[in-house]
Amino acid sequence: MIVYFLGNLQNPQITIVSSEGEIILSVEEPQTPEKATAKVLTHLINSGYFYATVDSVTIDDLNTKAFVTKGCRFRIAEVLYVNHENTLTTEEWQSLMVDIPSFRDIDFDATKVEAHVKMINTLLEERGFLQAFVSVSPPDITEDCTLSINFLVNAGNKTTLEDHLFSGVNRNDIDYLKRVTGIRRGDVITPRNIRNARINLENTDLFESVEVPLLASRDDSFFLFHEVVERRANAFDILFGYVPEPGGGNTLIGQGNLTVRNALLSGSTLDISFERLQLLTTKVNFDYSSRWILRTPFGAGFAFSFLQQDSTYTTRNFHLRGTYNLSSTTEIIGTLRQESVSTNTLSQASEVNQALDGDAFFGGVGIEYRLTDRRRNPTRGVEARILAESGFRRITDIRIENFDVERRFPQQVVHGFFRAYMNFFPRQVIVPSVHAHTIISGEYSRTDLIRFGGAKSLRGYNEDQFRANRIVWGDVEYRYLLDRFSYAFIFGALGYYERPILILEQSNSFAVNQWLNSYGLGFAYNTPIGMIRFTYAISPEESFSNGKVHFGLTANL
Repeated sequence: MIVYFLGNLQNPQITIVSSEGEIILSVEEPQTPEKATAKVLTHLINSGYFYATVDSVTIDDLNTKAFVTKGCRFRIAEVLYVNHENTLTTEEWQSLMVDIPSFRDIDFDATKVEAHVKMINTLLEERGFLQAFVSVSPPDITEDCTLSINFLVNAGNKTTLEDHLFSGVNRNDIDYLKRVTGIRRGDVITPRNIRNARINLENTDLFESVEVPLLASRDDSFFLFHEVVERRANAFDILFGYVPEPGGGNTLIGQGNLTVRNALLSGSTLDISFERLQLLTTKVNFDYSSRWILRTPFGAGFAFSFLQQDSTYTTRNFHLRGTYNLSSTTEIIGTLRQESVSTNTLSQASEVNQALDGDAFFGGVGIEYRLTDRRRNPTRGVEARILAESGFRRITDIRIENFDVERRFPQQVVHGFFRAYMNFFPRQVIVPSVHAHTIISGEYSRTDLIRFGGAKSLRGYNEDQFRANRIVWGDVEYRYLLDRFSYAFIFGALGYYERPILILEQSNSFAVNQWLNSYGLGFAYNTPIGMIRFTYAISPEESFSNGKVHFGLTANL
């Protein structure tokens, strides 16, 4: 075999060319015969040619030529693993051996041996042996070009947690944060629960950033060091909208939301919001929740929402919610909900008011998954949520006496959501999302239907412009990052909905199924007072110059 080293002062590379292909190696200086010989032999021996020899080396101004006798390539015939000083119990050793893939009957390659050692170390680290050390004894070679390898496994002791240390915590309860990490004193530390500890802390929404915890030791005790940047505990969120009217003029709409964290209990959140997103429609929402109660991964909350539709009807909803953190990324949800509808007494004489007096009771179960690179303005990851509720609705309105309908009937409600963050190029993020809602019922009144459209759903349309029992819509947003939290974006959206015939309607003409679409642009910009958001959205109903404008500010208090 002839090996050519093609390299000079301007191009310090060695290229080994043979009948088997081409391999490029880096060098730091021009070659001498001795260095060329050592480089070739090192490469060939690492590739399993233990009998290789360099016959001669010649050097001129442009290249170096080495004439090599390669010999046979050794194969690994036998592999032996040694439990050094029995640092692993019999059960632990057997479990490790099951997970190690076969390493026999392959050509020897030093890089493969190194990768095998790293794999064994990784398996030991996953079991909590973070101080494990795996070494390889010199191979025993034979005349028939086979060899045996011994791997010496020294697992050491399992690494257990003594305590958590925090840097950057001034506003939050450290005992609560230790609880949230999910790793208690005496627990075995693994790379997996180190990663989960960071995700759990980030999911509290108490921090601007959470770094990967570092493992520190002192006097044979091990600590997890968490470096965080706190966000201000409370926030005030306002949203204003400018909505052009079809006949000319415009309507100003708005929403305000106050978030108070660590209210009453550490880790709790209180949300109060007031919405006037549609003329003569008022919404009030009150929500209180707490997570990691009594050092357990359980959480609970309750909510009350109120909707006043001009002078025709009022809807009230009471929610009880329980959660269980199945893992750092997955949460199980259980809900109980009671809804009541009361119509204006004067409007009950008319069938124009399609809302009906009554109440409903639902129980539900769901699951939420989130794995993103950071909580605020993610660039990679996935968010998903699905909630299914089942219950019954009871109609007490006197107007249904003239209709052949049941006063009590079952209903099922399903809500689903999915969003991904994809970062293919620096500063550029693609964010596709899909939303789906469906209500299954034998009968429908106006208050059963799901409201959608507007700044927080299908942008480009009026707030709560549509009502439906089945909806699916999705959008794709392209973001260009201005900094860690700020970005400009453009988006396109497509949706479909169905509206059924309501109880008080006599004609099929009221049923609707329709496709919707919109597009727009905007930005979210982080400032010292908070996050400023702007969106300009257009639907086919409007010209480009007559789009919907929304301006929002989230201020940390």
